[in-house]
Amino acid sequence: MRAYGKVGALLAVVALSIAGCGSTSSGGSSTPSNSNVAHAQSLVDQYTGVPAFQSPGPNIDAKSIAAGKKIFSIPSTTTAAFMQATEDAFETYAKQAGASVTSWPNQGQTSQWVQGMQTAVSAKSDVISLIDGTDPRLIMPQVTAAKNAGIPVVDVHDLDMSQPTPPNVAAFVSGHFATAGQLLAAWAITQTKGDANVLVVTSNNFVNSPPVAEGIQSEFKADCPSCKVTTVNVDAPDWPTKIQSAVQTAITRDPKLNYVLPVFDSMLTYVVPGVRSAAAVGRVKAASFNGSPAILDLVRAGDVVTMDIGENPAYVGAAGLDQTLRVLGKLPPSPDEHLVLRVFDTNNVKEAGVPAMLGQGYGEAWKAGYLKTWGLQ
Repeated sequence: MRAYGKVGALLAVVALSIAGCGSTSSGGSSTPSNSNVAHAQSLVDQYTGVPAFQSPGPNIDAKSIAAGKKIFSIPSTTTAAFMQATEDAFETYAKQAGASVTSWPNQGQTSQWVQGMQTAVSAKSDVISLIDGTDPRLIMPQVTAAKNAGIPVVDVHDLDMSQPTPPNVAAFVSGHFATAGQLLAAWAITQTKGDANVLVVTSNNFVNSPPVAEGIQSEFKADCPSCKVTTVNVDAPDWPTKIQSAVQTAITRDPKLNYVLPVFDSMLTYVVPGVRSAAAVGRVKAASFNGSPAILDLVRAGDVVTMDIGENPAYVGAAGLDQTLRVLGKLPPSPDEHLVLRVFDTNNVKEAGVPAMLGQGYGEAWKAGYLKTWGLQ
């Protein structure tokens, strides 16, 4: 599973709600007059190519900043492939700059994060980096204790750019989760020629599920106000038992349903069987966000999953280190590390590998860009 937030309160019931953007679409073959398919297509087109690197800020002397420094990193879990790949890149570049890195192994439990924070403070670390969804709001007493001990805390890839930031955290590497949601909606609009009838599957126990859902709603409101949008929430512990039945039920209730948009692509593991069980292959398509290799392989197959928005974990790791180095050097934090997204569809998904590989398909410009930014190349 690669959703980027900490499981909070575990909801046991699937809440089905209608979030209509205007009136229900007619289901006809012509483009509805109030749909702007061309604009939605232009949005998608911006993200189909290999992402360019955009500098996060002024160049820095990484070696002089990092020399002899002790970085303590706490990934949200060390059992998931994306988080481990992010951590590996973070460590590789930190060591290249001359810092030592201690990574705290854990299975995503808040109590384990608390222990990691306490250990980092006891070890007199120079900085603590929370990586890929280690939510500082759940360990705020420990974050405050670290600050009081003179140890800054950096939050990496947890919150969307639009979300409020918690206190006592020195700097953030914010994600573009709302943009991912906009792309999902734009994709559904273009693929249905402005006649989308969509089931959005959220997972609101993750802090970055709401921004994805909000991005979906905002794009439908802008470019397809007559499209129909229905939302069902299924929190992570219930994915294996409730997503498939929720999808199957929604398809049975509404014969005009034509797209399912789960906010995280690991949910497609249960969405696709729901489509198949409802005998809706060919009529109901799906798209999502994360770029998990197994899901990109489904995109290449093309029968149900038509698109997946990917992120490069190594890029996230480099961005996290860049912000960490700026904090260590007492420099102004980057306001935006410009984390990138790429739309993978049947036209370009082979660039992610056959079979797909985590982090492939994003080019190498980001790597050269960060090394130059740090004075390491």
